Amino acid sequence: MPAFPQTSNELQTLVNTTKCLILKFSASWCGPCKSATFLKSYHDLKELYKNNSDVVFLEFDVDLNEDLVSDPQFNFDIASVPTIKIYNNGKLLNQYLGTGYLKEINTDIKAILQHL
Repeated sequence: MPAFPQTSNELQTLVNTTKCLILKFSASWCGPCKSATFLKSYHDLKELYKNNSDVVFLEFDVDLNEDLVSDPQFNFDIASVPTIKIYNNGKLLNQYLGTGYLKEINTDIKAILQHL
């Protein structure tokens, strides 16, 4: 797994060069973000792809990573958390707001991997 990006340029490179990039935006104060069911399902999804170098998961706390999250070059436009955005080689494929979409995210990942 690549190192967590420290600058906008590092994040831009990661977004543009990763086959399947899953960005999870959350916050320490967010109840749904800390839901045991959501966290377990998300962890299980990450485990499923841990040996696949084409799939990268990154997690951003919107408060601790405010500079990157709010950088206008990315236009993340995070209005609520949790939000999960899926990128395929720099293009936003899909985004999900809330906690009930992990099956759909897995479907998106499979679709990206089938088209490599």
